[in-house]
Parts: sequence; structure tokens; C-alpha cells
Amino acid sequence: MNAEIDYEKIFVERGWRYLRALNRFPGARAEEFKTAADKARVEPGHRVIDVPAGGGMLSRYLPEGCVAVRLECAPGFSSGDQLRSHARADYSCWPLADASAERVISVAGVHHVEDKRPFYHEAARCLAPGGVLLLAEVAEGSVIDTFLDGFIDRYNPQGHNGFYLNDQSLVDLEQAGLKIDSVTEQAYHWNFSSAADMHAYCSDQFGLKAIDQDQFVAELGEYLPLEIDQQQRVKLPWVLRHIRAIKPV
Repeated sequence: MNAEIDYEKIFVERGWRYLRALNRFPGARAEEFKTAADKARVEPGHRVIDVPAGGGMLSRYLPEGCVAVRLECAPGFSSGDQLRSHARADYSCWPLADASAERVISVAGVHHVEDKRPFYHEAARCLAPGGVLLLAEVAEGSVIDTFLDGFIDRYNPQGHNGFYLNDQSLVDLEQAGLKIDSVTEQAYHWNFSSAADMHAYCSDQFGLKAIDQDQFVAELGEYLPLEIDQQQRVKLPWVLRHIRAIKPV
């Protein structure tokens, strides 16, 4: 495992592959984004900060009439013709006014950040009183932790070393001025029409070096048991911890 990984530089190099995966298979992680929007209890008319926005997929699953504000902290995702709607931000400084949004939603975007406290403070600053932060992230010690820092670390040339949610995360959120409303483990699937599609998607999203499809499926299955139906459609099980935190009125 490479503990000295500069993810901002890495995503400058391979952000295009991540975006290619989302563009080629836009419905693969539909359950993930829909679950986050549902758990945040987004209502029509809400102003929703999506941070870091990555491919901007969350907005597809927000209720009609919402205003999605996409912030991106890695240059590899916040530049280029297809991402003109993303505003460049730093994890510790967002170009937004105080109390300017009803919801902040972050889906699998901060496990590359060791010190998340400035991020939590910015979320609290930008939320209106009564507003909600929905943090959907990998939990420390979870099967996804093991998969990312095991399988992905082995096959990504730059390695993978995440900083995942734990008990201290709750303390840090409270100290940022947010009240913990709920902590749940949300299980769902990434969905693909074939093993070949899953192989192509994961290779691009995770920046993997060339690996034979059969080997990929076999080794992946040792971490995450795949469901393959009679039409050869594949369900890849995934789980994130959802922390729902509220800014006091």
C-alpha cells in the first residue's frame, strides 16, 4: 500500500477515465445516488450542494425544482467542456455564501482526505439552519475498505490508501456545529448488463492497469460476492455508511 498518495495529482492524470466510466454506464451507480438523495430527504425547491461532484450524477436523482450546486475539489473533474457547471472549490473553502443551501450531499468523495474537519465546517457554514448534511462514505473496517485498500490498491498503479469514517468522524461533525441525526449502513448494488461492462466500468473508475476479465471477475468475487442472473446481468454489492447531520435552528 502506498501511504504517500497525492490524489489531487492522480485525478489530474486519470480523472478522464473516471468520467468515461460514468458517461459510458450512467446507470451503474443509480441506486447509490438515489439512496443518498432519499436519505437526505431532499424536497422540491431545495438548493443542494453536491460536493465533491465528480461526474455530476447526483442531480439526476434530485426532485424536480431543486437547484444543484456542483462543487469539485480535484482539477481533473472541474475542468473541460463537459464539466462547465462545476465550480472549483477547496475542501476547506467553498465559494458560497453562509446559510445558502438546505442540503449538502457528499457521495464517496472525501475518503481521500485525511483531515475532514475543514470540510465539515464548510458544510455547516453553508447550510441554512435546519439544513442537512448527508455524508455517504466508506466506513473504516468495512468490506469496501478491505476491497479498496486490497484489490484496488494491488491493481491501481498509484495504489489506494483511504481515510474512512469512524467514531471520531461523529465527534468532528459535532464540533463543526452539526447534530448527528442518524448513522446507518446502506447496502445496494452497482448494476451492469454484463460482466464485460462491469470490467470496463471498474477498470476506468478505479484507474486499474490491464487485467484479464475472467481474472478480474474471479478476484473481485473474493471480496464482493457477485449476483449474475440468467441474462448474465451483474449486480455488484456495495455499502456505504450514511451519516445524516443537521444544522441546529
